[in-house]
Amino acid sequence: MELASGAAAYIIPAGYMEKVEKQREEYGVYTVSYLSNENTVELTVDGKTEMYLTLIDALSRVPKDGRLSKIKMLADDTLMEIAKVYEGQNIVLDLNGHTLTRNDAVNGTVYGILNNGTLTITDTKEGNTGKIQAIADEDVKAYAVYNYTNGTITLDKVTLFAKNAGTNEAFGFDYTGDATSIVKLRISKNI
Repeated sequence: MELASGAAAYIIPAGYMEKVEKQREEYGVYTVSYLSNENTVELTVDGKTEMYLTLIDALSRVPKDGRLSKIKMLADDTLMEIAKVYEGQNIVLDLNGHTLTRNDAVNGTVYGILNNGTLTITDTKEGNTGKIQAIADEDVKAYAVYNYTNGTITLDKVTLFAKNAGTNEAFGFDYTGDATSIVKLRISKNI
């Protein structure tokens, strides 16, 4: 396999490409967003649990028909793209004491999670150290979690953090329209 100029080479864990090929055959085009030596996410839908390398991978497998999907983080994850929750998705995201980080801006904004579905973010690990952060090394807007008008969100025992290198907006949480439910929320801004 040839790598594009400047591309990084990765050691691919045994069985990983077979898993990608199976997902591609079953669900159409599948993009590998990140390679790691261990699964960082557990997804449970209808009592069936599967392991994924990243949150983005797990989110791509969540049904859009309102069925409850439980995602549990097993390790920290640097989001290589925006984590999007779509209309019709019903997700409980348990940070389990881990950190989700997004650093890259898209059109002048760093978003960690964009929600347009039904999303509960919680941390069940003792001490509630789970965190979602959007950190920019430039003067751009930064939002750890952003909720759209049609999105329903519950934030329970989590820390949201946003920081940029200038004077632009940086919020742990922001929304368009009315936020439906916010419970036990700790927000850090430009610390």
